Formats: sequence, structure tokens, C-alpha cells
Amino acid sequence: MGHPLGLSRWLWLLALLSSVLVARPTSGEDQAGRPRSDYVPLLGLHVLRRAAPAESRPLSLSGTSALRGTSAVQSLTDTPAPGWPSRGFDPANTGHTAALGPVGQAQAAWTFAPGASAFVWRPAVAPDGTIYVTTVSFTAAGVDGRLYALNPDGSVKWQTELTTSTGLKVWASATPALDSDGNIYIAWAHDRSFQSLTAISLDRNGAVRWRFEPAVELEVTSHQEPVLVGGVLYAAADTGFQSDDSSHRASIFALDPATGRLFWRWESPNLDSFLAGPVVGRDGHVYHASASNDLRAASGYLYRIRPNGVLDWSVDIGVGTNAPPALDAQNNVYLGDLAGLASKHSSAGVRLWASNTMSGQIYASPVLRGGRVAVGGANTGLHVLDAATGEPAAVFAPGTFPMSQASDRAGNTFFYSFDPAGKVFGYGRGGRQWWTFDTGAGVTVSAVAIAADGRVLVSNSETLTAYVGPVPGDMNCDGAVNVSDADPFVLALVDPARYARRYPRCDRALADVNGDGSVNALDVGAFLKLLR
Repeated sequence: MGHPLGLSRWLWLLALLSSVLVARPTSGEDQAGRPRSDYVPLLGLHVLRRAAPAESRPLSLSGTSALRGTSAVQSLTDTPAPGWPSRGFDPANTGHTAALGPVGQAQAAWTFAPGASAFVWRPAVAPDGTIYVTTVSFTAAGVDGRLYALNPDGSVKWQTELTTSTGLKVWASATPALDSDGNIYIAWAHDRSFQSLTAISLDRNGAVRWRFEPAVELEVTSHQEPVLVGGVLYAAADTGFQSDDSSHRASIFALDPATGRLFWRWESPNLDSFLAGPVVGRDGHVYHASASNDLRAASGYLYRIRPNGVLDWSVDIGVGTNAPPALDAQNNVYLGDLAGLASKHSSAGVRLWASNTMSGQIYASPVLRGGRVAVGGANTGLHVLDAATGEPAAVFAPGTFPMSQASDRAGNTFFYSFDPAGKVFGYGRGGRQWWTFDTGAGVTVSAVAIAADGRVLVSNSETLTAYVGPVPGDMNCDGAVNVSDADPFVLALVDPARYARRYPRCDRALADVNGDGSVNALDVGAFLKLLR
């Protein structure tokens, strides 16, 4: 049986590689450096400025027809996608999803802000589009920590208080982890003093399934984030961040997600600090990167722990990191450290390359996408490196301080910047800046997640906002990318005027699938990949 488009049609597409002119990609816009920030010890975050969000400003797409109407935006809810079930999308923390994010004329669809005094943390998205996010308000009586379930349109489905088994109110800022049955896992929740450590599992309706309360002394579990894989929930905790007591050791817990029973607890053999959670490779091993601890004269380390909780190896990584690493399919480990150095280690712990971003600090996890790794350097932009060699390939938004980021199926990158306005950017794989918006607050605890419907969710600790727009390759503007887009894609390449007449509500720029700023033959291969 032949291809539904016919073999001749595909040959025609491929023949365009030699017949369409190629233009150079556009470059990102330089941004001003950030001012001095305030540190909030209770929350473990830095805040630059609390301001009302500025008017959304999608970039104009010169040389293309403008998007007319909103049907392309509204139909995105019908696009199938796998959700965003945990921090970094998957157990390896790649930050890369098979969904397609918004490009072209994106817009802010809704903002969730439960109260002027509430902090809104980092979302996870179920396959049905339900969004789960924790919040906290601090009162004279203590804390009011909650878990919200939001509908895809941002409306509240339900909410519930977070409490210990004795009814003590607790709060959590970590991204919830979701399983395929719709259950939700939070690790860790704690009281205002970071005590009363509690891991909580709830069902899809918000009923508590179990709690795990290890009753250990701790100082920091505010932003460590759990990972769920292979029937095990892994969560890290630090007990020495602000202590010079050598008897306190950071650790990783492995829990049974069905019951909350402890499988094992591994304690660090060093005096380092665990400021982030672990990741899990395809080999089933747990990989964890720590930060140095000046109070205890300890370096940061990279660890590999066997599935039974026994240390396999450790490597000294100097100042270390406060963000989880990312793993590729071969279990190579990618890090960004607190001195601004990006590096790659093999699954045996051997450093394969290092690249200096000249930033002095990398604060967030790298993201892997199609043979490249992206790391955000302090006030030096998003550095795109060759994953095999570490050689620089590009810098997006130079002068910014990229924090959280996510990448979609087409290789588009969406990232939040630590600056006074809390800008969020959308960039194409080839360097085209699709859009930018001001979220209204610059903080160091933020999140970017590509939702189940292709929307990008951005949290800045004050609000959670959904940005939506047409997706790359959707050339007939029906909200999906499939073989029905092949004819209009070809038309957009060879006859832009005719394409504009035939599809007046669509945007020819969506044919720039490789995101280099031009619609030409170089987009053919990228478009075909979307159809596979």
C-alpha cells in the first residue's frame, strides 16, 4: 500500500532542497543586566522586582503574513500530547517533550493567582490536561500550604490543604510527580521551620493515599524535587546546608509509591549539600549531583547509586550544582555548575568535556534536544552546545539569565529569565526568537512546562500563566500537525502569495519548522520529522 500522500508528492518535497533559496537566521536581542536582588531565606529564592505584568508582546514576524483570527490558537486543545508528569518532564530530566509548544503570534491565555499573599510553585500536567501545582501563604498562625488541580483553561477543579498525619499544616514548593493512574506525589512538604518532613500521595480527586514521615532533622528540602520511575519514588533531603555538624548527612529516600513504605535510605559519604533532587537513567541507576558546603569544607560530588541503594561511584565536581543533571539515552550526565561550567560525564563518571559559559554561575538544569544541550549562564544568555563535543553552537538572548527551560518536539526552546520583569522567551531551534513576554516578577524559583495541549506554562512564584499559539508545521490551521499539512506546507514554500490567499487565517511563518528565521528548503527535513 502506497503512502497516503503518494510517493511523487514526497519526491517533490525533497526536490525542493535544491530549488529554494536559503536565508541566514536572525539573532536574538541583547538584554540589559539585572540589578541586585533580594534574598528570601524562608523560601530559598531571590526576588528582583515585584511589578504588575507588562502587556504581552509577541514579536512581529517580518516577511510573513500576519495571523488573522484566533482559530489556530483555540484549536490547540485538540492536539494530543503526553503531559508534563514531573520536573524536567521525564526521570532523566531531559526537559524535552513530544508535544509542540506555541510559536508565531502567541498570547497569554490565562493566569492563576490564588491570592495576593500566596506563592505559586511549579506545575505538573497529567495526560488529560489537568494541571497540579502547590501554593503557600504565610500567616500569623503558621502556613497554609495547598495542592490545586486546575482544568486546562486555568479554572480550579479542586484544592486541598497539605497536612501531616497529626493535622499540622505543611507546604511544598517541589513539582508534583504524577503516575499513569492519576495519583499525585509530593516530596517534600514541611512546616515553616523546614521540620515535620512529610511525603504525601493523593489520588486524582485529592484524597490522601498515604504519608511518609521519616522524623529526621533537616534544614533544606524546599526545592528538591522527586522522581517517579520503575515502581519507586526517589526524593532527596539535605541536613547540612547551614550546619557545620559533620554528623548531619544529606540523603536520598526510595519509597514504594503504592504504600509509602521505605525501600531504602542512602546517606552521603561526604559533607556536601543536596540542594536538588536525583535523576534516574535507562540503566535503572540513580544519578545525583550535589553542591559544595563551605561550612564543612566539602566539595560537590556526582554520584551513581545502584537500584538497591548501594553507592556505585562518586566523582568530585568542585563547587558542584544546585540543580539536577540531565541524562541522555546512553546515561551520559550533563551538568551546569555554580562556577558557570557546563560539563558531560560518562555513565562511569569520566568527564568527557567541559565548556565555560563565562557566566560565573549556572543555576538551573541543562535541557537536551536533538544532539544539543542548552544551559543558562548568569547574564550571558542560553548557551547551546554540541552534546557530543561541548563546542558552542549558539547563544540565545545574550545578556539574560535563563533559569527554567523546556524544549518541544520541533526543537523550540522556551525559557524564563531572572530579570526585573521575569521575561519568558520562545526560540526556534535555529535561533529565531518567536516571542517574549513579561511575567512581572524575577525570581530564582521558577518553572517552564509544556502542557498536554501544547501550551507553555510558566510559574514565577507569584503566578502561573499559560501562553498559547499556533504550533510549527500546522499549515492548514486545524490545530494538528499531520499529512493534511503537506500540501499547504509545499505551497507556503513555493508560492507565498497563493498560500496567503488559500489560507487567509494562517501564518506562513509556521513553515519555519527548523526555527532559523526563514521559510526555505532547510525546513523540509524538519517538517517531515514532525509527520513521523
